[in-house]
Amino acid sequence: MSLVKGQDGRTFIKMFSNQTSQGTTVDKIWIYAKEPSNSAMELVITGYTIDNNNAVGIDYFLDGEVTDQATYDTAFAPYTGEERSILISNFSEKKYGFDYTSPASNVGTVLAALLPSVNSIVGQEALLEKKKREEIIGALGEFNTVRRIHHQDKRVVQSLVLDVIQKANLDHEYSDMSEMVFDGASVKEKYKETFGVDLDIEKMNFPSRDSQSIMSYEAGKFYIYPTGFYFDAIDRHFQDVYKVRDDLYYVTILDNEFNHTEYSLSKDTNITSEEMFAQDFASWPKEARIWLKPGIQRYAVVKYMDGVPKVQYLGAQNLTDQQIEAF
Repeated sequence: MSLVKGQDGRTFIKMFSNQTSQGTTVDKIWIYAKEPSNSAMELVITGYTIDNNNAVGIDYFLDGEVTDQATYDTAFAPYTGEERSILISNFSEKKYGFDYTSPASNVGTVLAALLPSVNSIVGQEALLEKKKREEIIGALGEFNTVRRIHHQDKRVVQSLVLDVIQKANLDHEYSDMSEMVFDGASVKEKYKETFGVDLDIEKMNFPSRDSQSIMSYEAGKFYIYPTGFYFDAIDRHFQDVYKVRDDLYYVTILDNEFNHTEYSLSKDTNITSEEMFAQDFASWPKEARIWLKPGIQRYAVVKYMDGVPKVQYLGAQNLTDQQIEAF
């Protein structure tokens, strides 16, 4: 794995693997990038070559499709540049591409450069007006089972749409494939009502019905397969509420997550996650603690729209001043 400074100045993560078996060598490359519209790194291109020991030449594949060398090289050109290895892994060893010649000095230099927060908001005097605080936390309380809210991230928006549909109990029909079918305009209206944000369905690139995803979109309709799935239970604690401006507030949150379903199945117990969270973690059985993820820090942005608080962001990334002000 390495970091690559690309042709446009951005830094990419490059993963590379090499395998040789019975005279055939396969080289694979994956490139990940941070796109402006999303909050996480995304796979932007992948390719591999197969060298049959010069018997029939080298075969080139780009994003799973057969191609030629010229097209292959052109596609990867924007992601080439200054490269620095950060991890080299084989079956029996791992090498890390960092300078450990003077670790104490290096760590000290880094710590001296750190700021208390990536923004100037966290750490200020927290909002003390009781009514406003309760109002903001009440808006967030509607999403106590949600881990991420980000209205520009396509993958997050798709999960939010599913959440809105499930909670709103919207009218629906059934397709000949037993899918629940919801009117796209009704979903957009409910999304707007819930978050105060317009849902741009075309821009979000929802999966088509051919994808066989749990939720898909086609010809103005959302299709959802009736299915059962579960997530870790969340024990959410709201910490501080900070005023950014009259209509915008930043909230710090501390979550504990527990895979209650796996624990219940492994121990054949009917105890609920609420009953577990009511106990001190130190008193939990060892078999339960392995399914616990305590102390997950999250942050939220709440914006007042027409006098009503609407959640604009929820996630583990502590936003910068610029990112917060953009709301």
